Amino acid sequence: MISVWRRWPKWWRKSLVLSFITLGISLGLLWRCAHPHPDYLRRVDRPMTVAEAKHLEELASFPFPPSAHDIYYAAWADWQEAQTMLRFDASLEDCLATIQQAIRWQQTRLGQKNFSTYPTRPMTSQIYLPAADQQFLSHVPWWDGTRITHGFSAGAETGAGEPINGGEPNVWVDSDLGRVYYYDWN
Repeated sequence: MISVWRRWPKWWRKSLVLSFITLGISLGLLWRCAHPHPDYLRRVDRPMTVAEAKHLEELASFPFPPSAHDIYYAAWADWQEAQTMLRFDASLEDCLATIQQAIRWQQTRLGQKNFSTYPTRPMTSQIYLPAADQQFLSHVPWWDGTRITHGFSAGAETGAGEPINGGEPNVWVDSDLGRVYYYDWN
């Protein structure tokens, strides 16, 4: 076999080597694309305190109210898509005060100077929160299937719990539980 290899012209041998290298790179890229991994993925599926949540770079500047506790967080980001889910419990007064602060926090993070105005409004019917992305955030027990019967909402959603504008925040408050749900996707 080696003697056959040596008898081939030099440009054939180079072409064959380059072909195998190109094939290897192509197969590697194909494998990478077939098994996607987000650029960023973080989940905290256990209750955190405000101090613990502030240690996460993504939540360091989030406007948690003083009474916030049992904080959960899940997020992923890829080249052009992202999803963030945050849930915490607090007193109802603190929950209501946090709605507009959370929207402003999200828009400030994106560098927006003209803040969109999403009035806080009472919910007129029960809603189910939007589902987590099943590719990167499968089975998020503290979020999936959550139903809010009484509460308030603000953000770019239809009123039925489904966001309508990617990149715009959505905040819901469950007034029965004293719980804030923050959701952002784009």
